[in-house]
Amino acid sequence: MSVIIAILQVLFMIFMSAKCSQAQVMDTESAECMSCHDATLMVCPNPHCDHPIFLYYTLSPAFVPLSSLNPTIKLINGKIGCTTCHVPYDPDNHQELSQQRALIPSIPDAMLSLDNKGSALCFACHIR
Repeated sequence: MSVIIAILQVLFMIFMSAKCSQAQVMDTESAECMSCHDATLMVCPNPHCDHPIFLYYTLSPAFVPLSSLNPTIKLINGKIGCTTCHVPYDPDNHQELSQQRALIPSIPDAMLSLDNKGSALCFACHIR
């Protein structure tokens, strides 16, 4: 049985490396985020809602052109990172901002770089 598990693990690693072939070493700010937050990269409460990071922003009709991106959307060397959508980590206010999240939706999420009311943050990159 352990041989089957080992084979499945190898196949999974091959699949993930092919799936994430654009992925490179993460940027410094994202690495700082990931040092405390798990790597599931969940962006909403639904367990099937995740968002890839460390990939180059796609030039496609499904995405807002680079020249039209909201200036609060920060790409890191052309790639999506944690601070593309979130405010950078600041040890002086991180705990306070985290606690404010309990007040959502009555206040905007202070940890997002752009208010996501009506999915505005999502639509800053994704065309409806």
